[in-house]
Formats: sequence, C-alpha cells, structure tokens
Amino acid sequence: MNLLSRVFFLCLLFGAASQLPAQCNFKAYQEFSAAKMPDTHRLLKSYHLDGKGGEQKQVEVKLNLRKDTNYHFQLATGADGGAEGVVAAVLNNKDNEVASSYDHTGYREQFNYRCRDSGVYTIVFTFKEAEIYCGAATVSVEK
Repeated sequence: MNLLSRVFFLCLLFGAASQLPAQCNFKAYQEFSAAKMPDTHRLLKSYHLDGKGGEQKQVEVKLNLRKDTNYHFQLATGADGGAEGVVAAVLNNKDNEVASSYDHTGYREQFNYRCRDSGVYTIVFTFKEAEIYCGAATVSVEK
C-alpha cells in the first residue's frame, strides 16, 4: 500500500469514526430502560432522548397524568445506561416542578411520582453534565 493510499484509508477511517458518536441506538436504550421497570408495572409510554450531539440541551414532552395514580420514571442514558448528567423533571400545568430525578444525592435513573391533580404535565429531560446526548426514558404505572 503506497503512502497516498494509506492517507486516504486513514482519512476514511477517522471520518467514519467521528460520525459514530453522533448516532444513537434509541432501541437499545429503550429496551434497557424497560427491562428495569418493576414487574408489577405496565409500560405507559417511552421516549427517545436525542440531544443532537450536544446541540439540544433539553427534550420536552407532554403526558396526561391522572390523579391518585403512581407513576414510575426510568432513565437510560450514557455509555453505561445509567442517568449520570441527565435530569428528568415533571412540571404541572403551572410549570411548577413536582418531581425530579435529581436530588441532594445526585442523579437517579429512576423515581416515582404520585399525581395529585389530573391534567397535562410536561416532562423536561435536561442534559446537564452529559457526555453522551442520547438515551431513552420510560413511564410506567402499577398494573
């Protein structure tokens, strides 16, 4: 292989490798997140979390929640499928935070919320200190 061929091959190799982190395997994250759901729960909704390689710091979704219902939120992000660097916050119709995956102990990959009022809630997923801007989240309820 001559020098020009080697340079071309290296450019091709590094060019392809630099594109790999920008791609996200949502299905793998989704399956990982759903697998951690308690056996006593049924899947209500799952979400793709795409921070577009760091260009988008937040993903917002709407979800109808019902009064006196317990909801279980599970996050799967990053290289290990945990939730390091990502915060999920549940906001009521007045934009008040009523639950979060972050507290004084740090980032949590799962949390529960017992709904006090029926209505449309906003779930805000924020990439705070994330290295990988990709993942999935599942919401489940007791069967």
